[in-house]
Amino acid sequence: AIVAWTGDQLKEIYKDRFLGAIMIAPGLSGPPVPSVKLMALRAVCLVAPWAPLGPPENPDGSMKPDEALKYKSSPHNYIGNMRLGTGKMFIDLFEKVDKHLDMGKLKLDFEFLILHGDKDHTVHISISQRLVDASQSKDKSLVVLEGEGHQPLCNDQRLNVLETIGKWTKVRLPRPTG
Repeated sequence: AIVAWTGDQLKEIYKDRFLGAIMIAPGLSGPPVPSVKLMALRAVCLVAPWAPLGPPENPDGSMKPDEALKYKSSPHNYIGNMRLGTGKMFIDLFEKVDKHLDMGKLKLDFEFLILHGDKDHTVHISISQRLVDASQSKDKSLVVLEGEGHQPLCNDQRLNVLETIGKWTKVRLPRPTG
């Protein structure tokens, strides 16, 4: 969501130095949060933004026990219990990006690669497709990672994912002169 929100600004500010973005399972929305819970979250955040949001072992509750253990033991995952204030910040950002996409205010006019697992239970793949569809960029790609969940860099296929990122990046890096 942060790249979607700031990418056009980064391209404008940094001109030729901003070569694009790589997004892995970009979140524009999390799991649906009932409005009563959202109101309660916002109220509690006023008093205790540092309070833990929930257990990190199985973030969306959809993993099998062995998958949850792999997730928890991976050095690539944040497992420090997200704080309520951080969760609220994400929800607010998701709402802004969603609203601006609906209104056509986000151009997404920069080069990007999105990698998204078709088994992602945290962020549905339709979110990535929505970014591609909304983008005005001539250089945009969505690579669907078959059999992958939300953390494709944390399992046996990570080398394939890194190879895809490397190929995309290599084509866009400026060639050394002299």
